[in-house]
Amino acid sequence: MDERYWGIVAECLTEFHHIPRPDATFKVEAFRDSLQTARGRARIDMVFHENPFVIANDLAGGHLDYEDYRAQFEELMAWATRPKTARMKHA
Repeated sequence: MDERYWGIVAECLTEFHHIPRPDATFKVEAFRDSLQTARGRARIDMVFHENPFVIANDLAGGHLDYEDYRAQFEELMAWATRPKTARMKHA
């Protein structure tokens, strides 16, 4: 779950905020590190209850309205939650 969740956050940064993949990955990793340092596992578990779009929006500066991107986000989630072999065939 952890890696898939954070991958979706990174994908949101790339897809919706047009942040290059390496920069998106760096932002996500830095945020994860700050969560580890700040509160440990309990804090990370709390974040998993938040929509990945919202986390990405916060990391990017928070200027997108979820409702404007809902359909695209739902498509991204449908793709991201497929088994890995199915995602590879349709990538």
